[in-house]
Order: sequence, then structure tokens, then C-alpha cells
Amino acid sequence: MKRLILALFLFLSFLNVKAEGYLTNILVDGVSIKDFSSEKKEYNLDVDSKKDTIKVVFVYDKTKYKGSGSSENITLKSGLNKISYTIKNIETLETLETYVINITKEDNRSSDNSLSSLKIGTTQVVLGEKNEYDVFVDSKLKSVELKATLKDNKSKFVSGYGERIGNNSINLNGETTKVEVKVMAENESIRTYLINIIKKDYKDPTNTLKSLKIDKIPFDFKSNIYEYNLTVENNISEIKIDLVKTSDKSSVEYLENVKLKEGINNLVIKVIAESGDVKEYKINITRNELVPLVNNIEIENLDFTFDKTKKNYNIKTNLDKLNFKITLANIDAKIEETGNEKLENNSIITLKVSLDNQEEVYTFKIIKESTKDDSNDTKNDTKSFDINSFLKTNEMLMSLITFGVGVLSLLIAILVKKRKVK
Repeated sequence: MKRLILALFLFLSFLNVKAEGYLTNILVDGVSIKDFSSEKKEYNLDVDSKKDTIKVVFVYDKTKYKGSGSSENITLKSGLNKISYTIKNIETLETLETYVINITKEDNRSSDNSLSSLKIGTTQVVLGEKNEYDVFVDSKLKSVELKATLKDNKSKFVSGYGERIGNNSINLNGETTKVEVKVMAENESIRTYLINIIKKDYKDPTNTLKSLKIDKIPFDFKSNIYEYNLTVENNISEIKIDLVKTSDKSSVEYLENVKLKEGINNLVIKVIAESGDVKEYKINITRNELVPLVNNIEIENLDFTFDKTKKNYNIKTNLDKLNFKITLANIDAKIEETGNEKLENNSIITLKVSLDNQEEVYTFKIIKESTKDDSNDTKNDTKSFDINSFLKTNEMLMSLITFGVGVLSLLIAILVKKRKVK
């Protein structure tokens, strides 16, 4: 009976402890961990990237339990740090519970584990997002060098998986030789490049450009991007293309010097590999249309209509000078006016409007009109004309007319006399 009561007491004691949990607290750098509960078994904690160590203390009744695992001063690495702590029965060493704290240290280290360039023998590999590349080499080669450049100077090659040059060059055994290049980023992440070096009766299939520059038009060229849309101002009317082939064995078809029209100019650069494979780079350059410097021109006291597409005008007027009112599209433009004084028939007035390298010239030819007074004078002269004034001012003509009439009369008299005699 006593044994039964003792067993029952021990069982109830176990249930009581189990309900309360084994820990009374967890201290992190002397402060209770957030959301502590005696029944909670796992915690998550984030710390700053500058924190290198942390002190963790698991608090429990050491007369009843024994603890083991990571605690006290713990060195933290960037990323996830997992701390496990086990509570055991002090007498039987039976594992009663395991507690876990996941401490995440902010990681500001670079994750770039890529290559900026890779060359196998004389072949420049065009790198992209993929990790496996086939490289073809001459079947007569027995060995080849592998040269590579890291994109991030904080990264490094994994030992034994970096460049292979000189005495460490790659021996080519069989038709295909597989080589791995491994790059470890600052944050210790690793990227593996697999290179399949394949022997064949070789003609270089490389048909890409290593670099492409267009003077006056800066842009970001990448060997594996084959179309670009660029825009230039109207004052750029001609460009020069400068390029470098990835493979010396390829050839290129393109125009080195190009005159640009307003609007879209579609340029194509063809890269022809030694193997005959062709790749095209398309450069679409939009040259902006010229914006007129002058919005409107008015002439004071004249009915004049301005046309932006027209530069030469004929102006009918009797004015000695024209007063222009010019509305500019850009207030920084300068106006130069010549020939606008003491206007005569066929006088030419020139307006020159300029801004930077842009210039617009408008000419106005003056056509003098007859005045109203002149017309009236002409009409009055016509009305006052009579025969008497005309005869007075033309005496010689009258003398000739008188002489002619006399001669004619004499001839008529002679003719009449002869007819009577008969």
C-alpha cells in the first residue's frame, strides 16, 4: 500500500513539472528572451550584422536537472545560427526536453559568385545566366588553358577549381573533357560552372561582339543582347561605330560611318563565325525632329500670315520700314535683323534666328505699290486732255500735216483739169 501511494505521488509530481516546463527563463545578454514561456520549445531572434557574439543563459533548477549544449558566449556568423540546449534528469541523465533558439544575423556580405569572363584556349565564352557551356576545340589539341575573371573582387575561386594555366593547363583526353570552375561569394555561397570541352574538326562558331561603341551615343552594350533602341537629339546627324569581335576568326559586315535621318534609323551589324553561323545585332536609333525656333511672326499694320514651313516671303507695301513682332519657341534664341531701312522696290529684309548650332533664316522681298494719290493724278491728267493743248505743244507735227494737205489739194486740182481738157 505504501509503495502504491509513493508511486502515485511521484507520478503526480512528474505531471506537475511537465505542466510547468523545465526552464524558468532564458536570458539573452542578461535580458529575458522575448515571448518566453516555460512550455515553449523554440524561439527566433534577429540581430544586427555588427553583432559578433551573444550570451545565452538557460535558467532551471540545477538540483533536479542537468543542462548541455550551446550557451554562454556564442560566436555568431552571418545568416542563421542554431542553438540547441538539452535538459536531462540529474539522476538518470534521461533527456527530458530540447530547446532551440534560431538567431539570424543580418548578412550584408556580397552574394555575387559569378564570372565576368571565361576563355578556353583562344575561345572567349559568352557568359549568361546558365551554368553549363559547350566549347569546341581543334581535335589536334592535347591540352588547353582556362582563364577566368571574377566579377566581384570580394569573391574567390574554390581551391582547385579556378584558372588552369601553364603547367596546370587542362589535358584533353578523349572526345569530351569536363571541367568545373567554382566561385565562392563573400557570403560563402558557391556557384559551379561546368565546361564541356569538345574536340572536333574545328571551325570557330563564335559570332558575337566583345564590345560596341557609338560616338556621341553612350549606352550599355552586352555581348548577349542583340537589339538596342537609342535616341539622339536633332543636332547629331552622323555617327561612327567602333567594335571589337569576340573571335578573331569571325568577320563583320556593317557601316562604320552612318548619316542619320530624322526619325528611326535601323542599323544591322552582322557577325559571321568561321563556321558560317551568322548573328545580327540590331541598333535602332531615333533622331529627334528639329523643333522650329520661331512660333510666329507678325508685321505691324500689314495683313501677313506666317507659315513655319516657309522661309521666303514677298511683301507688298509702301512703308519705309517694317515693324516685326516675333514669337520665339525658345527665349534664349537670338534674332539678327538686316536690310530693314529706307525700303525700296525689291529691297530684301533678312531675319536670322539662332540657338546653339541651329539657325533659321527668313527673307522678305519688298514690292512697292502705286499710291492712291498717284492714281488720282493719272486720272486727272486724262480728263484735262484736249486737242488745242495738244496742237500747241506739237507745232512741227502741225506744219507737216498742213504741207501734206496742200500737196494733196494740188494733185486733186491737176487731175480735175486734165479730165476737163479731154
